[in-house]
Amino acid sequence: MTKDKKTAFILLAISALVCGSAAAEESQEIKKNILKGKQHLEEIKGKIKGEKKALLEAKKAKRDILKELGQIEADIEKTRNRAIKTGKKLALLRVEVKNKEKLSKRLKREIAKQEQWLKKRLVSLYKFGSLGTAKVIFSSDSYMTLRERSTFMQLILKNDISTIEDYKKKLQPYKKLLRN
Repeated sequence: MTKDKKTAFILLAISALVCGSAAAEESQEIKKNILKGKQHLEEIKGKIKGEKKALLEAKKAKRDILKELGQIEADIEKTRNRAIKTGKKLALLRVEVKNKEKLSKRLKREIAKQEQWLKKRLVSLYKFGSLGTAKVIFSSDSYMTLRERSTFMQLILKNDISTIEDYKKKLQPYKKLLRN
């Protein structure tokens, strides 16, 4: 071999060694980068897994909240319906109270009128006296007059009894209204 060829061969061998060593270094660098990439990929996978788990928990919490919200809305609707029914009952009770107040006032007026009439009637009977009835009947000058006066006295007595009974009948519901 000639010197030039030897030199060229040596140079070629050195360059192959240099290149091989550079390639080996480059290969090591690539392996390190691949390893770092794999580690980074595993970190990302872990984060994704954690985020998926958090997302599932959030979805479950959302379902639970929506379920609870639905229950609250149902409760609100029931309460609203009860309030409407109570309002209607209250309106009916107010009407009933007004009607009873009107009835009470009317009965009070009627009772007051009957009391006035009864007072006047009692005063008349008092003035007439216990012998007044006997005087009226026995002061008759004929049988016909006696009979007319007796009938008249019976009618007055029936009217008095009827008025007193009517007074008692009106007084009972009035007393009942006052108790309620």
